[in-house]
Amino acid sequence: MSVRELRQLLKHRTWHSAVSMAKLLHLKIRKEADLEIRKIPPEELYLLAELDRSEKVTQYYRMSRGKLECADVDLDVPQWVIEEKIEEWRPIAGGFKNMWGALLNGRLAGFVVYRRNLTEHLAQLSLLHVSRDYRGKGIGTVLMDKAVDEARKDGKAGIYVSSCPSRNTVDFYMRRGFIPASEPNAHLFEMEPEDIHMIMDLSGENRAPNTGGL
Repeated sequence: MSVRELRQLLKHRTWHSAVSMAKLLHLKIRKEADLEIRKIPPEELYLLAELDRSEKVTQYYRMSRGKLECADVDLDVPQWVIEEKIEEWRPIAGGFKNMWGALLNGRLAGFVVYRRNLTEHLAQLSLLHVSRDYRGKGIGTVLMDKAVDEARKDGKAGIYVSSCPSRNTVDFYMRRGFIPASEPNAHLFEMEPEDIHMIMDLSGENRAPNTGGL
């Protein structure tokens, strides 16, 4: 992508999309790697075993009286047993019909799962993970933008995410336009009460869509 093409992107797409594409361009130059974003069909779920989910977590958020509070922790998140995780994710993954992967040189570096109808007017970013060695390189932003773009195409007023409460993850979403949901979706909150439930307004009216809240 040339500078001229990037300027055109800034004119016609969101700022976050332009930034993520710029990061992707930087990644390609620095790593000399080809990044492919493609749909992953359910029969290719075995690719998820290539991801390294492990993470050192030093700070966690929690909601207290409607506000985020940060606490120091010392947690080592282990690698998945992927067969168990796939079964755990099925209730929120919509049959994995809308999953996209980021592949670097043919190897899965991250993935996102989009759920079209959390509610009538609200989509869900169901899952987003980037393998340990590829974090901080813009891949997560590219994948998130894919889900947001799908929600816009589907005419949704907003997109919802139930985020892992680690500070790195929550800050990632907040920097990209998500805010804590004033009324978490009742079903998702029952499943993940310690998650930080967040929403991005896509209506242009700067008000949160109905979440199917508590």
